[in-house]
Amino acid sequence: MTRAHDTKRRVETKKPEQPTSEQLQEQIRELAYELYCRSGCKHGYDLDHWLEAERRVFGHHQGDSGGIS
Repeated sequence: MTRAHDTKRRVETKKPEQPTSEQLQEQIRELAYELYCRSGCKHGYDLDHWLEAERRVFGHHQGDSGGIS
């Protein structure tokens, strides 16, 4: 028997595409704004919201269970 007669097809696993830096920036921006709205639109916490959004977005793309939402 030769392998040419083997009818099993190999399934290739594709790596998920990495987002561009522009896409990451947009995701962070949107999430930071969402966090701002969830906090009651209180001013003075923009850096906190931005850093939390970065943590979640980067964690999500690195497979961390932190998630985006």
